Formats: sequence, C-alpha cells, structure tokens
Amino acid sequence: MKKIIIYTLSVVFCCSSFSCSSETQDSVSNNSSKDEIELSKLKGQIVNINSSYTKKEGTRMPKWLRWLIFGSADVAGFVLGDVAGATGASTLAWTATKEEKQLINSDIVAIKMHPDIIVDSATVGYLHNKFSKELFANYGNALDTMSVSSLTNAVCKIVSRDKSYGKVVDENELKKVLSGINENFNPNASISENINKFKSLTVNNQQKSTLDLCSSVLDGLQNVDDSDTTYIAKVNKAIEQSQINPSLKKNITESVSVANASALLWNGDALKK
Repeated sequence: MKKIIIYTLSVVFCCSSFSCSSETQDSVSNNSSKDEIELSKLKGQIVNINSSYTKKEGTRMPKWLRWLIFGSADVAGFVLGDVAGATGASTLAWTATKEEKQLINSDIVAIKMHPDIIVDSATVGYLHNKFSKELFANYGNALDTMSVSSLTNAVCKIVSRDKSYGKVVDENELKKVLSGINENFNPNASISENINKFKSLTVNNQQKSTLDLCSSVLDGLQNVDDSDTTYIAKVNKAIEQSQINPSLKKNITESVSVANASALLWNGDALKK
C-alpha cells in the first residue's frame, strides 16, 4: 500500500511539473507572438512618420540631407555589443568608407562641430558620441590603419575609465562583435542592405527585429536636418506608446538613441562623393 501511495504521488508530481513547464512555454510563446505583432505595428508607424519627412519627387534637393551609412554599423555594434560595440563599429565604418573613397590618412574631419548639443546627456547615444570623440582625440589618423584587435583594446580602455558607464566589457566578446561588423560592412551598400547583413551575426530574433526597426529610423533620419528634433521625438513617442514588453522596449529606445546620436556625430558629407 505504501509503495502504491509513493508511486501515485510521483506520477502526480511529474504531471504537475509537466503542466507547469507547458504553461511556462505557452506563456513565453504567447508573449513572443504579441511582441512580433506589436513590433510590426511599430515599424508601420515609423514608416508612416518617415513618409511625412521624405522629399517630394520633382524637387531639386539632394536625395538625402544627411548620409548616414555609418549609422547602420553603430546600431549593429550597440545591439550586439552595447555602447563599446557601437563605439568600435563607428570607427570601423568610418575607416572602411575612407578607404573605399581612397582618403586614408587624409585630413578630413570625422566629427561634426558640437555633435552633442541636442543629444540628451542621460542617453546611451550621448555616451556613444562621447567615447567616439575621445577615441579620435587620442588616436587620430592612426585609427585608419589600426587592426580590429588594437581597436578593441583602445575602446576597452576608454570605456572602462568612464565611471558613468558602469559596465565591465568582455574584450574577447567585443572583438568578436567588431570582427563580424568589419567583415560585413559595405560602404557602397544601402542602410537596409548593411542591416540585413548584420542580422546574420545573431540568432536572437529580438535583436534582428531591433535592427530592422533601427534601419527604418536611419532611413527617416537621412531626410532630417541636424537641428530638427521633431522626427526623433515622434519616433520615441511611438515606441513609448507601443505595447512591446518593457525589456525589449528599453533595448529599442536605446538603439534608436544611438542611431540618432550617430546621425549627429559623423561628418558623412565629407566622404560623400
């Protein structure tokens, strides 16, 4: 009788555990499906916002007000490797574009004057610009020929000295991220083409979705002047009002912050020929 009771309890426990496990998996699946629906809605909203800033056909204005090809690398660096990744990816994209334009070791000014005037100092975008400027101030044109390994080390030194960042950077992981971006970035490709290549560097669907959204934001930012803060305000409002889970919403908000800060940082017109 005792053995029967023990056996029965074991069966009940196993069934209960299986039921809990199934419920947990169903909950995760439902949340993921909800996020996918909300992400699709949000992307549609951003595309609609973009359409109100796109230049009308027949105008004699340039295709873009700003050339933001570097932003694709910045965003990928952040999504895959946080602020340190974004800082290193920025430099790699700038250098690759200089090389493509046969301007290595030239005196072209990489950083715009006062790029942080309208970047909120409480955002990761501000940190991205701060670290990027410090990197150029310390190394200058030496960055043109710096290896990924040396650049990784340089970024780690700058980031680790800043107490406001407050995170420990894994140098090996950062090097892996920067190597992947360096191998996939193409200065002759569009923002969306580069983003699609960067998506191959992760199997995380939320990271892929974040990259997709940022691609749309960068497309929109190309049609906005540096002094115009209305576009990014509308995008941030759309993100804030979305029903995406808080953790993913935070990641998207920070990634968009990096995209916007990148647009205000790099002197892309100097390389646009």
